[in-house]
Amino acid sequence: MFFDDGYFREETREGFVIAEDMKRAWAAQLEVLEEVKRVCGILGIKFFADWGTLLGAVRHHGFIPWDDDMDIAMLRKDYMRFLSEAPVLLEKYYEIKSVYNDPEDDTIKARIINGRHICFEPDFLARFHGCPYVVGIDIFPVDNITDDKRALDKQIESLRFLLRTAESVPEKGPYGAEVLELIKKIEKTFGIPINYNNRLKHELKKIYDIVCSLYHDENSAEVCSMIDFAEGWDYHAKKEWYGDICELSFENTTIPVPEGYDGLLQIKYGKDYMTPRNVGSSHDYPFYKSQIEELRLVMQKEFNTEFTTEEVIRLIRTKVKEAECIMVNVGIIGTGRIASRFLEESRYVSGINVSAIYNPHLESVLWFAKNNNIDIDGPMILTDDSEAFFDAVDAVYIAAPHEMHTEYIRIALDKGKHVLCEKPMGLNKSDIQQMLSVADDKKLVCMEAIKTAYCAGFQRILDIVKSGTIGKVRDVEAAFSKIGAAAGREMWGRSGGSFTELASYCLLPVMKLLGTDVKDIHTYSVESPLGTDSYTKMMITYEDGVATIKTGLGVKTEGELIVAGDDGYIRVPSPWWLTKRIEVHHENPNQVEVYEEEFAGGGLRYEIEAFVKCINNPGTVKKITDEESIWLSGMMEQFLANRGEVKQTVDTEALKRVGIWAHRGCSMMNPENTLLALKKAAELEDITGIEFDVQLTKDNEIVVIHDERVDRTTDGTGYVQEYTLNELKQLSISGDDEIHRIPTLRETFELLAPYCKGKGLRLNIELKNSEIRYEGMEQKVIDMVSEYNIEDYVVYSSFNHDSIGLVRQLKCDADVAYLAGDYHRCMDGISKYGGMTIHPAQWGMPVNKGDVETIRNAGLCVRMWNGSEPLYGQLRTLPDMDLREYYRLGATDIFTNVPERYCENRR
Repeated sequence: MFFDDGYFREETREGFVIAEDMKRAWAAQLEVLEEVKRVCGILGIKFFADWGTLLGAVRHHGFIPWDDDMDIAMLRKDYMRFLSEAPVLLEKYYEIKSVYNDPEDDTIKARIINGRHICFEPDFLARFHGCPYVVGIDIFPVDNITDDKRALDKQIESLRFLLRTAESVPEKGPYGAEVLELIKKIEKTFGIPINYNNRLKHELKKIYDIVCSLYHDENSAEVCSMIDFAEGWDYHAKKEWYGDICELSFENTTIPVPEGYDGLLQIKYGKDYMTPRNVGSSHDYPFYKSQIEELRLVMQKEFNTEFTTEEVIRLIRTKVKEAECIMVNVGIIGTGRIASRFLEESRYVSGINVSAIYNPHLESVLWFAKNNNIDIDGPMILTDDSEAFFDAVDAVYIAAPHEMHTEYIRIALDKGKHVLCEKPMGLNKSDIQQMLSVADDKKLVCMEAIKTAYCAGFQRILDIVKSGTIGKVRDVEAAFSKIGAAAGREMWGRSGGSFTELASYCLLPVMKLLGTDVKDIHTYSVESPLGTDSYTKMMITYEDGVATIKTGLGVKTEGELIVAGDDGYIRVPSPWWLTKRIEVHHENPNQVEVYEEEFAGGGLRYEIEAFVKCINNPGTVKKITDEESIWLSGMMEQFLANRGEVKQTVDTEALKRVGIWAHRGCSMMNPENTLLALKKAAELEDITGIEFDVQLTKDNEIVVIHDERVDRTTDGTGYVQEYTLNELKQLSISGDDEIHRIPTLRETFELLAPYCKGKGLRLNIELKNSEIRYEGMEQKVIDMVSEYNIEDYVVYSSFNHDSIGLVRQLKCDADVAYLAGDYHRCMDGISKYGGMTIHPAQWGMPVNKGDVETIRNAGLCVRMWNGSEPLYGQLRTLPDMDLREYYRLGATDIFTNVPERYCENRR
């Protein structure tokens, strides 16, 4: 579970001060609660918040401020099953105490705990949020109240007799003849065998609990905590109140409560239970006070000296801080989107510090630092020097292109660094076998990062299947697709395509539920014009099962996970890989169990936490085993081998035919949309055209500026429409050697019209009215174009397709273009208003071969814009890729911030 650092700060609620130590104890108990949820999910057992925990859930949405423990309840049959079957399912540290399994426990209730003694192990403190104390949850059985009044009276009388006897029996043997004779009579009366080798007090308490459950098979109308009922607390409740559960918020999680919780709370706390009253706890507060005293006595005996309680508390806090100081310094290799998300998510995991960022291009590292608010003069190493990078880290997170994974893994392992590598770990089975073998020999952690594998929801799916709820799994169907991937390595790399990018997610449930012993594989792919797959459907057959996975970068599919068994099925709705909701369906369509699970942030925090845990606790079983990573890399290798080599050859003549448009002028080397940037572009040989943006001032003058606000490009603040032209002209745009001003459209035409008439320069005027609808701007721009007699050289474009429709209405022969991110949305404009030109984004270009052919055959003009090139003053690296290569995806022209680069190459 994850808690913001602020959660652990001392806080006052309802006038009661909750110390940091208690906050950590609360968090530790919530971890125990999560374990109860997990195990009960496997066993199909219902439990409910009870007593103060129930009141806290309803009234405070968390702990009662002055409460320090948690109580839950189970109906008797579920309670006995839990005591019997849960112990073997519990994870490390957890155990269940009850009269049935602990000869020293005489309590007539069960308790799930996280240990027996104060613990300072780093893993323990990390798991339980810095709380070293033994914490747990009390579990109360809820018993039937027989409808037979005489039988009930006899049961109560028996319970009271057993309790009195247990209290009178000596704590330990040897026992006198009189006591033994009494015990034998009890054994005979109740017909329950007694183990005379155990403490007799304990054996009597066990009989007491059995008598409490005498009528567990009876169809009673009422239930109670028989322990309390026998002692005279008239807390009987209607059984129907426990018929179903609902989930209520509890701190940063949820807890199940009986649907009839209002009746229960009225019985236990009165009709005004929603009014807070600090009546204290039923035991010494805080609960860990006794543990501190126990440690104090042990220390006095061990060191033969006196210790005060305050000295022991100081020692405990020192030990906790020392354990927390065990920090793993992680370096990130790569500066893409996933690297940013990793950096952000790492802040939610204790025991990790991102100490270095590496990219072979220093400009990319500096751009990453700026975008992620990293101080370049701070302690973090920002470098293109691999030696300096590896010297600064204990472990690495590899977020580089797929084809670089194996090489970076090899280097990291050679340098003795732990590795967390983004999926797929590798594209060659033997490479990954070798790398994992090296890691094993060097006692290093080498893990594959598929975030879904580490989240609670996916683990819940595995637990449900393990419980047998849906029978034997026969079929797994998983799909993952997304639109808008035309711009990245996902499509353009030698190992690009939808399968290598997304199949790791889909293969995860397949291998976890059906295994890796595959019988046969059948694959169908839609090819992109680049030779990569824009969509793949794969069927994997097993001896007694089958799986189907679908991945898409140019085809959108349902995005669900379906696990079909011979006694039901599991459905996880889209996006299933962010596993939050799980539905379990049965033959009866009305029988559906729904599980809601937390998936915090982007989900990477779960895999980061698991990585740190594996480093700090050698031998911890990885969520994705080495054998599974080897199988996944083998699946990648087989797919790529069947697909064949992706050809990277380029038609140089086709490159020369691509039109070059200066985006906001020569805007990488000069301030965008300034007369200087526009003039530099107009002077280029072989330039096709120039793109610039127009808006209206407060006094209805047309000015050339891109953003609706002036903040980014000038020394002013606020919206363009809030300024008069004269006021805008006072704002400064800084260049290398001079100050520039926002130009008017008239000044722009004065500059560029001679180039239009003299060399055929074309102008793309983008009407910036998708966010602010400048009334009348279309007519004003058309009129000024006419005034300068350059109608034949002007293209009107806008993200607001209704505005383009108005331009065509005002001037039927106007050359217009529809702007959008995805080319489908551009085509919507043509369908609605007509025309032959679209302006899609680099990432939104078509990636299916058939779509590209359709666009070409229709004779459409496709001018592609991009967001990958830097603008003037930005630190990011100019990509190496020649944007003209997008002719392969149907581009006829490109908008570029660096037209000089392409005009020189055209000659």
